[in-house]
Amino acid sequence: MILPSNFRLEKNFTVNEFLSSVDVAMPTYENISNVTKLAQHLQKFRDAVKLEVRITSGVRSERYNEIIGGSKNSYHISGLAADFELIKRINGRAIEWYGDWTIDTFLPIFELCGFSNVGFYRRKGKFQWIHADIGTPWKDGSAGTWRKYSDTLSYQIV
Repeated sequence: MILPSNFRLEKNFTVNEFLSSVDVAMPTYENISNVTKLAQHLQKFRDAVKLEVRITSGVRSERYNEIIGGSKNSYHISGLAADFELIKRINGRAIEWYGDWTIDTFLPIFELCGFSNVGFYRRKGKFQWIHADIGTPWKDGSAGTWRKYSDTLSYQIV
């Protein structure tokens, strides 16, 4: 399947943002369908936090996922997950920015936007990137540091 790089999934997302330039595997119809749904959830999140979302990892082939050390059952393979950074524009320049947001203030928004699982990846106490997916919620303790936030949302702090 070949889609134009500017194919719109949602008003602020194009299909190209979810496809890695390193991974040469072509997305399937299922991937595109799932990414379209994911983009709708990300758009709700973006509107709620009033920041841009820069996708750093979207759809992955099984081979590429293995190369980068992703989980064998990663939702990235089916197009149900994205890793991203939050961006604020200052004088036209895109800056990674999380402001005063904390895990406790983010979690209710992720839940309200319909996500199933969220991973907060940090370095030296600061956000490095966020993983969010619309797959089946993880079971409590499935990966040691995964926790149940509510009946509908799991999360991990790394």
